[in-house]
Amino acid sequence: MRDSRKVVRLIRCKELKSLPAYAACIALGVARSAFAAEPIHLKMGLTPGQTVRYGFQEVELIVNRSEKIKEGVMPSQFQTEAQAQFRAVEATAEGLTVEMTYQRVRFQADSRILQEPPSFDTAAPAEEARENPLAPALLAIINKPIMLRLAASGKIERVEPPTLDIPDVKFAGVAERMLTPEWITSRFQPVFSLAAPGPDVPAGMWSVTSEMPTAQGSEHFLRVHTMHVVRAVNQNIVTIDLAGKAELLPATAAHDAKTKLVAFSGTGKAIWNTASGLLGERTIKYDWQLDLLPQPDLPAQADVSVQFLLMALK
Repeated sequence: MRDSRKVVRLIRCKELKSLPAYAACIALGVARSAFAAEPIHLKMGLTPGQTVRYGFQEVELIVNRSEKIKEGVMPSQFQTEAQAQFRAVEATAEGLTVEMTYQRVRFQADSRILQEPPSFDTAAPAEEARENPLAPALLAIINKPIMLRLAASGKIERVEPPTLDIPDVKFAGVAERMLTPEWITSRFQPVFSLAAPGPDVPAGMWSVTSEMPTAQGSEHFLRVHTMHVVRAVNQNIVTIDLAGKAELLPATAAHDAKTKLVAFSGTGKAIWNTASGLLGERTIKYDWQLDLLPQPDLPAQADVSVQFLLMALK
């Protein structure tokens, strides 16, 4: 009976249009019994000389729907995986300097839209790399230092990617985007901080706002509000529920003005280790539906699903 009541409560919470009301609904349902008597410490614990490794995975599924498509639907999937190392170099009054390097990257696309969907794993044998058009670009970013400047709170304030001459090959943009400050910050910020309002969280609830494109390669963006609610504290392990709401940002081009966000949802969880002062694991899945008003040569609707996984490696 207890589980069924929680399900009903969460369903009703999702129906709320106001983000504050949505957050309050979740908090009333799960937070009252979860909070410890003492404040929860979410302060970053990385120190100079320390090295940590994380695995990252992003899977994006786009299903275009239109009467103009023979089968009615056209799915496309893009998957990015990376193993990254973070080495704390120097502590300053402002925060911490961290050297980041990609140790392994894997990208795979499965789409009928592309004549030759790219796919490559930097751990592949040399003979496979010689025959793969994506290989030179991805191999160019492996083990190249990317400097991160962190505030004392763990927030990434600045990203300084290396100056690389990435080969001008087909799909080189796959590698180039992984060196941009926006991409690195949006994917790896949770390693150092879950963006709580302070190192101590007595209320156990806060929201983080970010932006993401409506689909792979799109210039139209969503503003996503991800609510964090502390669900449980077991010694030094803090489990945090994640829930997302979003709105479509103003159009940047004439054809984008016809795009409408029909539905959006996001659910996930994060595990923070208060002993190490670092993320243990974070996974979240966002789903949304776009309505594209009739336009020549474009689908009428698109269902998009993006799942992110970030976890500590040994």
